[in-house]
Amino acid sequence: MRARTFVTTSLALLGLIMLVGGCGDDTISPAGNEAPLLPPQNVVVKQGPSGAVLLTWDANTQSSLRGYNVYRRDTGSASIVTLTIKPIKETRFVDSQVDWSREYEYRVTSVSDRGGESGSVALVIQLETPTTSDGKHSRSE
Repeated sequence: MRARTFVTTSLALLGLIMLVGGCGDDTISPAGNEAPLLPPQNVVVKQGPSGAVLLTWDANTQSSLRGYNVYRRDTGSASIVTLTIKPIKETRFVDSQVDWSREYEYRVTSVSDRGGESGSVALVIQLETPTTSDGKHSRSE
């Protein structure tokens, strides 16, 4: 009798563990049954001639994609600033609100229809004072 109770209890516990913990399917994201979003690929950050920072990346082709979020962190600071008010559809972003001669870290993430967000890769750029076509600085330092 004791062995039968042990087996029944063990099976009940096993069922509860499978119900609570799932069946080991790592493709289910916290946002429901959607597959996890991939982060944007081939992100490039560069400073344009006007001094603004241009970010570009390859389009994410996952069907659940809503858009992209862009973040900036002043190197040496712990706070990250969200540069996009809501996810953007474009695969490029221009940040003109920068201080020249500063170093910034940028991140771009993919955002799903349900609000889930992918991971990102940090890219750092050291900004320089832009020059005009004659080689002079376009703004006094």
